[in-house]
Amino acid sequence: MLNVKCSFSVKTNWKEELAIKLNGRINGNFIEIPEDIFAGFNYVLNIDKDFSVWFSNGKYHKSICFQSPENGQTDFFFIVFGYGTGRMLAISKERTYECNYGFVILDSSDKNQFIIEAGSESCILILFVRKEALNKLINTAITKYPSCNNCIYNTENIYIKSGRANPQAWKIVNEFRYLCPSSVSFDYFLTGAMYAMLGIFIHEISNVENTYPDLEDSDIRRILITQEYIIKRLDKNFPGIKKLASMAYMSESKFKHLFRKITGFSPNSFFIKNKLELTRKIIELESSTIAEIAKKMNYSSHSYLSEQFKKHFGLLPKEYRTNLFPHYPHNSDETAS
Repeated sequence: MLNVKCSFSVKTNWKEELAIKLNGRINGNFIEIPEDIFAGFNYVLNIDKDFSVWFSNGKYHKSICFQSPENGQTDFFFIVFGYGTGRMLAISKERTYECNYGFVILDSSDKNQFIIEAGSESCILILFVRKEALNKLINTAITKYPSCNNCIYNTENIYIKSGRANPQAWKIVNEFRYLCPSSVSFDYFLTGAMYAMLGIFIHEISNVENTYPDLEDSDIRRILITQEYIIKRLDKNFPGIKKLASMAYMSESKFKHLFRKITGFSPNSFFIKNKLELTRKIIELESSTIAEIAKKMNYSSHSYLSEQFKKHFGLLPKEYRTNLFPHYPHNSDETAS
């Protein structure tokens, strides 16, 4: 395991230190890490003096333990949202919290460790939030919404909180998988996602009933395993409820109920949505015709792809590509797509 101490802070100058310790380099907002350690991307964005965000998406080939130093900055929280397979652990005050299906908030004044085990394929969104700014947000929420009086945070009385992120949070993190971090709009999407996640977080800590206490951790892990199975087979046909329920060791009715409760989608809707998102990414990045993409992604026909694409995005694939690339040399077989 690689043990990496880094002086994290709301200011993002720590990324240079982290890159050096991982034998990597900085390229704009990207931390480029050798592929024998991590394959994917790490993107760090400074929002303003009170907020910054670190988004990581990829596969870890080596286990890493990120550690905050004993004499580091003490004026902020880490709010970690994790989504994916493998093990992601947060350790603070001799307690361990699993992060790959929920969130954890850590006080920077504590000695914290964040471990990602080798083989993990994960999307991780870490918010760096100045304590004073978070308290202002919570006080505003308390004024507007009396239920937020249940919130437990203030700068004088802080302790760790962890929980299961609700479907809206999972949806935000999952959808970021399909955004291109080098696009001019990525910073705006990431900024919007940060504020959305803060809103979800404040809602979660002030509404205990929304943390799904009736769900077993093992059930959540099994649902996540089926999600990953679906995502890795988007170029195939939908695997079917029977197979997915069997993978989760559940009855079909229980599986469908829990899948929707955890993700906010039915299994088939989850498959279609992610398949179309991946198709959109291929349209953006490849020069293949729509018919070729339909065949590659195993749609029954390119006309069916066009129908589903327009239903989901409001444009035909050809129109979407034309809007993105006005000077793209379109082929004659795309005229009706």
